[in-house]
Parts: sequence; C-alpha cells; structure tokens
Amino acid sequence: NTTHTDREKKMGCDIHCYAEKRDAAGKWNLIGTFSRDEPEEGSEGYASATTVYSGRNYNLFAILADVRNGRGFAGIKTGEGFSPIAEPRGIPDDVCPEVKAIFDQWDIDGHSHSYHTLRQLLDFDWTQTTGLQGWCNAVEWAKWSRWDRGNGNAPDSYCGGVSGMNIKHVTADEMDKLLEPVAKVYTTERETFAEQYKETYALAQWTMTYARAAGDAFFNDVLPRLLHEAGGTSGLDDVRIVFCFDN
Repeated sequence: NTTHTDREKKMGCDIHCYAEKRDAAGKWNLIGTFSRDEPEEGSEGYASATTVYSGRNYNLFAILADVRNGRGFAGIKTGEGFSPIAEPRGIPDDVCPEVKAIFDQWDIDGHSHSYHTLRQLLDFDWTQTTGLQGWCNAVEWAKWSRWDRGNGNAPDSYCGGVSGMNIKHVTADEMDKLLEPVAKVYTTERETFAEQYKETYALAQWTMTYARAAGDAFFNDVLPRLLHEAGGTSGLDDVRIVFCFDN
C-alpha cells in the first residue's frame, strides 16, 4: 500500500484507487490510513489516504472502467481494446467520508469514477485475450524476437508512434528480412547487428490474456490482499475498490 499524495505527476493518466470494507452495521470504511495537512487560509488542508493500487497500466484502466481503451496518448492506437468489467458507475452513495473528501478535492480534474466489489473483480473473465501493438526499432525487434515474441510477450520497449527525418517504417516481414542474418543467433550479437537499422521501425503485434495485460502488481498483489481483507470467500461482497482517474 502507498500513501496517496499526487503532488508531482508526469504527463499521462493516473488512477486513484482505494479499498473499503463494510462493517456489520453496513457502513463502508477505508482500509488504510487518512491524513490531512495543516489547513491554509481558505483551505481545509490537503487530504491523503492509503491507496491499494497506484500503478500506471492503461490496459488495467481499460478493464476497470473503459479508460484509455485501445488508445494511448493523443489517441494513438495501442491495440484492439478490452471489454471492461463495467462502464464507470460513479461515486457510490455510501462511499466512506475519507475517499469522498479526496474525490471532492480532485473536483473536475477527477473523472470516470467507479467501484467494484471483490466479487465483481473475481467473477470477471480474466482469461479473455486481446491484441496489443506498438512500434519497435530494429534493436528492440531483435531482442523481442529472440524469446518473447514466440512466447506471446510484449517487447521490452515500444512506442505508439514515431516520426522524424531519418525514421523509416517497414512491415514486420521486411524487418524480419533485414535481421535474417542473425535470425538463429540467440546472443546479444543480434542487437549489435541490428544497431545499423536502429532508425528503422516495424509494428509489433502480440496477444495477451486480460490477466497478463493487467500486470502482476494488480493481479498477483492487489487481489490477494483484498481477499485477505475479506476474510476469504465469505466476505467477497464486503470489500471493494473505489477509484477515479486524472489526466
């Protein structure tokens, strides 16, 4: 868990995701801690709370709330997109006061507010697959083609689009043809050879399950922690995530 401060952000879309648990009286309570800075004149003081997830994974954002779905910065296509768990549901009427205070603080800069119970998260079909894509130069293509390409993994580094005076775009087949002399070489000699084509780019495409696309941080860390908070399967409806996004 991390404490949510949000004071310094790099350009892009971020999620502000909190966990709540419902008590025997039916009241939802924040899982974690809440604090507020000393108030300044005309201000209540900056509110912070423990987040359950704070990564920047646009695939996960698409799955959770149809945010950045198949599109990256400036609308650049990043793949076929995902079928979301649900379109944004808004802020729940019974949200805990700590999360409500933070969402109020974001005001119009926060968008696509939503929430999912742990049951809804676990009932979702994470085995679905989708197609993803990105542009790689010859060096990254050589590295990707060594092992990851055949195993359905994404390249280590790729971009939504690239342009420039010396940039050349080729098809996947043409890139493979350029690198054919090292096609059966499985050492870093592949990348060394590819350096001569480092300004040549091709569109890499791969298929992933939703679970892999969502990333280990969410699927292998957040979900087990929520299940622990729920006390097992008997409490799946009594733990939820509540979240919004900012650009």
